[in-house]
Amino acid sequence: MKKFAPRGVLIFVAFLCLGSSPTFAARTIARLDSSMSHPFGLGVILGEPTGFNAAYNMNENAKTDFGLTYSFREYFMMYSDLDWHFRHLFHGPEALQFLSPYLGGGLGFRISTKERKHTPAEDQSNGFIRIPLGLQWDYPRQPRIAVFAEIVPGMSFVPSAFFLLQGGLGIRYYF
Repeated sequence: MKKFAPRGVLIFVAFLCLGSSPTFAARTIARLDSSMSHPFGLGVILGEPTGFNAAYNMNENAKTDFGLTYSFREYFMMYSDLDWHFRHLFHGPEALQFLSPYLGGGLGFRISTKERKHTPAEDQSNGFIRIPLGLQWDYPRQPRIAVFAEIVPGMSFVPSAFFLLQGGLGIRYYF
């Protein structure tokens, strides 16, 4: 039995959909191959919160994102998101073709690192939902680097409900 060759099918579909643009189709396939051959990224995010960030590309458009961070409001935070990238949204110069907006959803947990008064926004620990909205630029050559900026509204749901706003700039190296 012959083994299924997904790369050949992807090239065929790209040529079929784009018809007269074989160059764009070849770039699309090359980009898919590079994101799948380097699926794990590790880096930092600077902002609110600041810390370490990791990502795993599940396919060309979906990635999981993890963070171990510290907030300037003196909270240790952990989070995990599932992000959907809208690749190939921008056309024009090559630099713009590797720019992709993304939208996601996730969960987080934060623990206060100091004594606080007891108000809903200052609970010792709480769980929250996150909705990351961002823009990522993937460097198209070696080394595999992604630079991103995101704003993340959210809502605490345990033990009390209140609004959160996070965001930052980050960079990841994919290997």
